[in-house]
Amino acid sequence: MNGGLQKWLKEGRTVHSGPYIPGEGLPSDGDFSYAPIDQSRVIMDVTKIHEIAGKINQGSNEWNIIDARPAARFNGEAPEPKGIRSGHITGSINVPFNNYINSETGCLKNEDELR
Repeated sequence: MNGGLQKWLKEGRTVHSGPYIPGEGLPSDGDFSYAPIDQSRVIMDVTKIHEIAGKINQGSNEWNIIDARPAARFNGEAPEPKGIRSGHITGSINVPFNNYINSETGCLKNEDELR
């Protein structure tokens, strides 16, 4: 969905509202599977995140934790949604996602823009 929902709607693509029922509403001729190349590099557990944050805090450079929120939220200067603590994980790096989005199109910047 490069370009977000607004681009999706502008292109006249199908949207659905209501409860999600697996497989319902998806075309049958697409490949909707996703598998990471290296499963060991995927974190899906808050305990693992805490473990990695501790290693980073002790000087390890084996891992990085990237926080893609805007800088003001990362720095605890802007409010978070209800129920979420302000600030960031110690040792994490802030790389705001909007730095990679073309503000005119809403799409990801091309290689030249990213350089």
